[in-house]
Amino acid sequence: MLDLSLIKVHLRLDDDHTGEDTLLQAYGHAAWKLAQNKTGRLFVEADELPEGAAENALLLDDDVRLAMLLLVAHWYEHREAASEVAGMKVLPLAVDALLGPYRWFTL
Repeated sequence: MLDLSLIKVHLRLDDDHTGEDTLLQAYGHAAWKLAQNKTGRLFVEADELPEGAAENALLLDDDVRLAMLLLVAHWYEHREAASEVAGMKVLPLAVDALLGPYRWFTL
């Protein structure tokens, strides 16, 4: 999972800003799940894949973490509905750009 302190650094929140820790952890968990779903991968936090790891397992790297942090920041800043009268708010373009190369395809 995304480390709460890393989320706070990315959002430029002080460590003593604890009132939204539960919310930030929920965003981090949701970002993890969304990134796994978009890539079709099972993320592994380790130095190397364990023996017997799933075929679609992926060692978590900085690109994937950054994509998840961008999602957390987007949700933190835009807590309202996904659409507005002025137009649709979409996820940051960088999320797809960062996760795209890790997409798992099956035949």
